[in-house]
Amino acid sequence: MCPAHFCNHGALDHHMCQAHDIGARYNCEECGARFSQKQRLVAHARSHKNERPHRCGVCGVAFRRIENLREHMKGVHEGM
Repeated sequence: MCPAHFCNHGALDHHMCQAHDIGARYNCEECGARFSQKQRLVAHARSHKNERPHRCGVCGVAFRRIENLREHMKGVHEGM
């Protein structure tokens, strides 16, 4: 039995795919990382290509994930 503990479901899901090959249906062709959701594979693949498709309309900073852009907007440009 695995002794690992996680504070959220996403971390557990990631561990199950990477360490135990459970639920992993999508594989990265570059490094072999495994994911249970296609969107996570797509986001991961951007790290190999340095793609940053989500650009801030205010200052121009670009992000790999839309969630990071949203956090940026709230933290840096809040009130605009």
